[in-house]
Amino acid sequence: MLQLNSGSPFNAKQLYLALWRWHFYAGLFVIPFLLMLTLSGFGMLIAKPVEAFFNPTFTMVDAGAESLSAEALVSSVEARYPQFDVKLYIPSTVGTEAAKFVMVSGGSEGHAGHHKQSLMVYVNPFTGALLGAKDPADSFYALLETFHGSLFIGDIGDNLIEIASGLSVLMIISGLYLAWSKSNSPNKTSIFTLKSRAGWRRLHRLIGFIIALPLFLFLLSGLSWTNI
Repeated sequence: MLQLNSGSPFNAKQLYLALWRWHFYAGLFVIPFLLMLTLSGFGMLIAKPVEAFFNPTFTMVDAGAESLSAEALVSSVEARYPQFDVKLYIPSTVGTEAAKFVMVSGGSEGHAGHHKQSLMVYVNPFTGALLGAKDPADSFYALLETFHGSLFIGDIGDNLIEIASGLSVLMIISGLYLAWSKSNSPNKTSIFTLKSRAGWRRLHRLIGFIIALPLFLFLLSGLSWTNI
């Protein structure tokens, strides 16, 4: 705890030590969360090629001469699933990729036995043939998205991630203060000399200065999805 002697001027050393402790303990808490969020976020970025690799019969087609119109593909899907409504059409971006439709059942939530159901339908854009369908919640991307947002433990996970994000902001602010206060230190160990703790500390400060602002903005953007 930060303690100021009664009647004495502000003690900068006590402030430095208090912020050092906050920086250290916040780092211990947030680093595992940042690693999990980084890995799951990266997985979401590469989810599309991964899904294509594991589900080639759904996602990949033989390239044809000319793809059918969106209206023709919609008609094909609606004829196969008349109880569903088309909510989203995702056209293929390459010649060997299937077109995708997000479908939602016409049932109304709140009525027993009539809960809405979602389907991701894969269609050959050249022939209109239906390749298959599955629940979007079972996709690789959806699983990673759930983990990224709640760690598979609902609101508790969301709250833990929010706490970690808040403490990450504290870690950045306290780290900047610590780095700035030591920037004029007489110890001028080269950042390229990593044979001592002083060299590692200077490298740590340098990396911190570089990533502080991008990480701060990154955390603020992520906090827009949290509960509180």
